[in-house]
Parts: sequence; structure tokens; C-alpha cells
Amino acid sequence: MLELAKQARLPHLREYVVGQHIVLYAHSESSVVLLAVKHQRQLVYADESSAGG
Repeated sequence: MLELAKQARLPHLREYVVGQHIVLYAHSESSVVLLAVKHQRQLVYADESSAGG
């Protein structure tokens, strides 16, 4: 996920906890990009297309 943020030229990577969910996003002074919304039980931020499933 950090690599995606760097490619988009968004220098700040953040997590925001909302109840039992975690929102992962990257931002700059003028832009915000949502990278993932996961339940707390899903602690791994992996590229699901590369996961063997």
C-alpha cells in the first residue's frame, strides 16, 4: 500500500479506526485517496489479486 501512495505522489499514509473497521488512506495537501477498508480481523493489507485465491 505504501508503494501505491508513493506512485500517486501522496506522501502521507494514515489509518483511521471506525468501530471494528480500519480505513487506510493516503493524502497530500490537496488530495486524499482511499486505499482500503478492512475489518479489524483482516490485519494484512495485501494486494488481493496477487493472493493465491
